[in-house]
Amino acid sequence: SIFMREPVVWFDKCCLDQTQIADHLACLPVFLAGCNRLVLFMGATYLRRLWCIIEIFIFLEMGGSINNIELVLLHTDADSDEEEAGVRELERHIAEFAARDAGCLLQSDANLLLATIEQGFGGFPAFDAALRAVLGKLVQVRAATELSRRNLARLQGSRSERSPGYPSRLFGSAVTPQVTVSRPSPLL
Repeated sequence: SIFMREPVVWFDKCCLDQTQIADHLACLPVFLAGCNRLVLFMGATYLRRLWCIIEIFIFLEMGGSINNIELVLLHTDADSDEEEAGVRELERHIAEFAARDAGCLLQSDANLLLATIEQGFGGFPAFDAALRAVLGKLVQVRAATELSRRNLARLQGSRSERSPGYPSRLFGSAVTPQVTVSRPSPLL
């Protein structure tokens, strides 16, 4: 790095030459192996984009842990009823996911990635099932974390109403629940 330190954030879209995707596919495992965390900014089209899906599995295959993947929903408002509806919609999309239905901007990229899935992951049914398991766990963790955050906010609010001088620092921040992942496939 020109700044003589490791990068703090690496964005695939910005850091990979989008005109030379095929050349970078071989380097993607190296890039993802260097990541401590993977943040999935999941919007309505996420599960239809093969590159996004492949990156999850490369991260896990290169030694990353599902506990180091964070799911951020882009299409919901965290403080409204839309959040719950958005999560239900996401769960439905996860349940219906099929890698063959996802694609890339360039058909040549899609062909390459689909061939990688078929050869590297034991075929589409195994890949699809493993993806559903990973994303299902991430949705569960996100829901539990969100519930903890809301409960903590309510607790802090009720404590401060009863005792205005009560130090809120005692409540700290919500604890992210740890998830034990059963490994139905070697991908996880």
